[in-house]
Amino acid sequence: LAEACGISEATLRAWERRYGRPQAQRRPSGHRRYRPEDVTWLRRVAEALARGGRAAEVVAMDDAQLDALLAAGDKAAEASELTERMLEWVRDFDGPRLRRSLREAWNRMEPLAFLAERLAPLLDAVGRAWADGKLEIRHEHFLSEVVEDLLRTLRDRMGELSSGPLVLLATLPGER
Repeated sequence: LAEACGISEATLRAWERRYGRPQAQRRPSGHRRYRPEDVTWLRRVAEALARGGRAAEVVAMDDAQLDALLAAGDKAAEASELTERMLEWVRDFDGPRLRRSLREAWNRMEPLAFLAERLAPLLDAVGRAWADGKLEIRHEHFLSEVVEDLLRTLRDRMGELSSGPLVLLATLPGER
């Protein structure tokens, strides 16, 4: 079982004592026997742990909770890959691709999700790349112009029909 799922024998035995999982059927000889479903479950647990989950939480999850945790990780990985592609477009000053990708994301996502899950990670990645010397200030300015144009266009389309709370946008002191 340890070889099949990538979790050490000692860990499996500790989980059996602490959490009651996985449950082995004991042979008269004392050997443990596991079902094929146990192997599948443990592989999924190992994947969740590799993504940063804590054993006490992950081992206690039912299948639906484990599915949700792994699906969220898949979504995050997909978003990270897209952020990396968009970072390349910023590096290459590829405005059309960048605008199209941001527009498509806007059309698929709720506004707050777009800002938090698509735009903020891109801005953060560009800021880190600039701080690490991998991008120049001109790249950051390019992205700022693309984002400003997009948000202005989106805001203008919303017009007077929108309602809700006011939003205050701010920067650090001394920054535009």
